[in-house]
Amino acid sequence: MVNTTQIKKPSRHTGKGEPPAPAVASANLQKAVSNDKVPIQFKVAAEVRREVKTYAIAHDYEDQSALFVTMWEFWKRHNP
Repeated sequence: MVNTTQIKKPSRHTGKGEPPAPAVASANLQKAVSNDKVPIQFKVAAEVRREVKTYAIAHDYEDQSALFVTMWEFWKRHNP
C-alpha cells in the first residue's frame, strides 16, 4: 500500500507564466520595392484567361503580366 504521509501536495500555480514571444511580422506587411513585381488578383472567365494566355504566347510576351501592363498603358492613354 502507498504511504500517503510522504506524498507532497501539489504546489499552487499563482501566475499566468511567461508572456508569449512577440510575433514576427509577416512579409506581406512590408511595402514592395517599386520595380518589383507583385501579384494582382481578380477573376475572369476561364475562356478569357485562355485567350489572354494564348495571345501572350503568340505575340512573344515574356508573360501575361507584360501583356497586362501593355494593355493598361494603352487604356490610360485613351481614357484620360
